[in-house]
Amino acid sequence: QALRSAAAMARAASGLQSEAFGPPRVSCEGMDGPVTSYLRWLEEFRNRTVARQAQHEVDITALKTSLAATDDEIHLFRRDVATGRQEAADQVNELRERLSDAFAEMAQMTRARADGEAKAAAEVSALRAQLGMKGQEIEALRRSVSDQVASLQSAVSTLSSKVAAQDAELERLRKQEELRSMWGDNACGAKIPTYTLSHGGATMPYGHGR
Repeated sequence: QALRSAAAMARAASGLQSEAFGPPRVSCEGMDGPVTSYLRWLEEFRNRTVARQAQHEVDITALKTSLAATDDEIHLFRRDVATGRQEAADQVNELRERLSDAFAEMAQMTRARADGEAKAAAEVSALRAQLGMKGQEIEALRRSVSDQVASLQSAVSTLSSKVAAQDAELERLRKQEELRSMWGDNACGAKIPTYTLSHGGATMPYGHGR
C-alpha cells in the first residue's frame, strides 16, 4: 500500500512536473523508478524554489534600496521645492515692497512736480502783474516827464521872451544914455527927450529931475 501511495504521488508529481517543468524522467528499473524520479524532482523543485526565493529576496532588496533612494530623492525634491517656493515667495514679497516704494516715490515726485509747477505758475503770474504795474508806472512817468519837459520848454520860451524884452529895454536905455552923454541937458539948455523904462507893467520916467 505504501508503494501504491508512493506510485500515486509519483504519478501526480509527474503530472504536475509535466505541466510545470516538463515530463519527468521515468526509470524502468523495477518499482522504485517513480519514487526516485519523484524524489529527484522534489529536490530539483526545492533547489529551484530556494534559488527563486533567493533571487526574489535579492530583487526585493534591490527594489527596497531603489525605493529608499527614490524616497530620498522625493524628500530632497520636496525640500528643494519647498525651499524654491519660499525663496520665490520672498522674492515676490521683496518685489512687491520695491514696487510699492517705487509707486510711492513716483506719487511723491508727481506731487512735488505739481507743486513746483503751481508755484512757478504763481511766480510767473506775480512777475507778469509786477511787469504790468512797472509798465504802467513807466508810462505814467513818461507822461509826467513829457509834461514836465513841455512845461520847462514853455517856461524857457517865456523866459527867453522876457530876456529878449529886457535886452531890448537895456539896449534902449543904453542908447538913451548915449544920447544924454552926447547932448547933456546943461550944455546948450536944450531939453533932452525923456524915455520911460517899463518895469513890471509900470512906466517910470528916466532922467527926470537931473
